[in-house]
Amino acid sequence: MIIDVKTASFLLSQDNGSDVLALYIFYYKTAKLQRTNQIRATELFCRTGLKWGVRRFRTAQSILTNLDLISIIKSGDKWYIRVGYIKNNSAKSSLVENEPNSAKKQLDASGTQMLSKNKILNAYTSTNVEDDVRTKRPPSCPLLTNQPLKDKYPKGHTECVEYINSFHFINKAKQFKFLHQMLRAGMDFQDIDKILSRIEKKPYYQENGYDMATVASEAERRFNASRT
Repeated sequence: MIIDVKTASFLLSQDNGSDVLALYIFYYKTAKLQRTNQIRATELFCRTGLKWGVRRFRTAQSILTNLDLISIIKSGDKWYIRVGYIKNNSAKSSLVENEPNSAKKQLDASGTQMLSKNKILNAYTSTNVEDDVRTKRPPSCPLLTNQPLKDKYPKGHTECVEYINSFHFINKAKQFKFLHQMLRAGMDFQDIDKILSRIEKKPYYQENGYDMATVASEAERRFNASRT
């Protein structure tokens, strides 16, 4: 696995290119230290190492995922990051010494995706029912109906789509429901990020994960506690 000038230039050409390159190098360093390209690197671990906030990290991670340079893989009850590289205009997985056999099988099955118009085509761009949710603009979105939020987030529902897509949630329709619920209650993305930061520090959620329903529940709990 290597980072050459071509790869660095390609990553820098993306939106938030310096962050995308920095995160890729962080994953690269971790892969070298762990001697595998399927690394154990939680979000909290990465954000602490890079001294980044939630949204900055997830924006860069989402871009790397869409480029197919990283993949989020579940093995048993744990989550891993598979780190790939670019060679001859292709996104490839780099098999390195001491890689687990289970990882090799997953990599062999995934195949290689080609670069097209400066993007690497990958499974995450497939159009299924959940992906269709990303393009819809529900009239109930608070960023379209709440004037203070409309002024603060002029891109409207696109802001919600980008926010949800920065995670790796399965049921996106559910995530929009709870995100909109929090926005209607008067929260903004910064408020939600603060709660996310607290949730991610808890060992339970680091092991078992969370979603927007978890965040909404924590927000409600904190609100009720403040009233007592």
